[in-house]
Amino acid sequence: MVNLFKYIGLVLSANMFFVTGFAQTLEIKIHNLKKSEGQLCVTLFNSEEGFKHEDPCWYKIYAKDKIDEEFELSVELKAGEYGLTVLDDVNMDKKMNYTKIGFPKEGFGFGGYKHKGIFKPGFNSFKFKLEEGQNLKIEVEMKYY
Repeated sequence: MVNLFKYIGLVLSANMFFVTGFAQTLEIKIHNLKKSEGQLCVTLFNSEEGFKHEDPCWYKIYAKDKIDEEFELSVELKAGEYGLTVLDDVNMDKKMNYTKIGFPKEGFGFGGYKHKGIFKPGFNSFKFKLEEGQNLKIEVEMKYY
């Protein structure tokens, strides 16, 4: 009888995992990375407010010692609206650094959006929608000054 309850519990747990698990995959390809020391900070935001306050819903840091000019990764996510940012964090302080006149010192990029200018864009400029059951490929073109 105890084994029957364990089996039922295992089946229910597995069903809950598949029902609530992430069925959406975001495949990210980052282009034009400069070969330098430091780290690559890949960040996802799910709102304008989160982006303004630098409060991501997901982020990961990758050591650049094994990264070439291009880097690919995939992320399992819930369906929803997201914005993707990438920072080539040369000094490894996890934030963008600027020159005295306000130009970015480090490389940056946005998912599916080629940034023009020096000012930070709004979330709506680079957001995308990940639909239920979708596998989405998104590209990031890094920019350096």
